[in-house]
Amino acid sequence: MDKDTKIYSQACPLFVPLVEEGWFDHPATRLIAQEYLKPVLAEQIDTLVLGCTHYPLVKPLLQEIVGPKIKLIDSAEAMAEATGDLLNNLIWEITSSVNLNICFASAMSPTVFKRSENVFWAAL
Repeated sequence: MDKDTKIYSQACPLFVPLVEEGWFDHPATRLIAQEYLKPVLAEQIDTLVLGCTHYPLVKPLLQEIVGPKIKLIDSAEAMAEATGDLLNNLIWEITSSVNLNICFASAMSPTVFKRSENVFWAAL
């Protein structure tokens, strides 16, 4: 990292319950995101690191709020890729004659999870 790089931090604790409620582009989520992002946007950042596995579900909203000039780095994508690699390696080791059942454990309601499952399967 360049010695002139500045790092700013902003806690966003309300994003988790909003995502778990399925409010990915809800007016309340938009308002809260705008409030959370004001301080870091005031610092004229060029990159925003999303540091929670819930954030991919609001990534389009966050990108819209910060604008196209700010790069979003999604730490959940790296985690999902590592999980996908692990599952693919596990599946490779199991013979094709075995039925494989995958179970996801989530704090989301089944209805909300169903609406967002494409984000999770994209990693596999």
